[in-house]
Amino acid sequence: MRSLHERLERERLPSNWLVWLSINQDNDGTAIWLQRKFDIPSSGTWLSDIVFQICPAAPTIDVEDGAPGLIIFECTPFEDLDDELEKKYRILDDCARLREILVALPEGRHFLPSLLLILWSEREPSVHVSDLQEMVGIRLS
Repeated sequence: MRSLHERLERERLPSNWLVWLSINQDNDGTAIWLQRKFDIPSSGTWLSDIVFQICPAAPTIDVEDGAPGLIIFECTPFEDLDDELEKKYRILDDCARLREILVALPEGRHFLPSLLLILWSEREPSVHVSDLQEMVGIRLS
């Protein structure tokens, strides 16, 4: 995280530029890995039960004035599931979580955030992932 802070300072991000991180609620292994990589909880604050907010540009600014420039969204792994219907429900849960995040974006933000989707898979992306991608495309158009 320290190298991220140093790099972002060099690139002079706007002082109100934030990172929103949403970790899956079902798979502890991947969620814990992301928590360690992003130094949660010491690198920021919980904005809600599904969004952790990091202020990499200037940690002393009032985060009330900030808006996300990057949303990092961890999709819930579902390779452990054999039932196609259960996989579909897991993707729908992710869609609902992402929709909640997009609705929470501040009204008066000055920039459109980038969205980074983290997909855990040892195989080719599933057709179910397209449901999430389609929802994102509709929301951003």
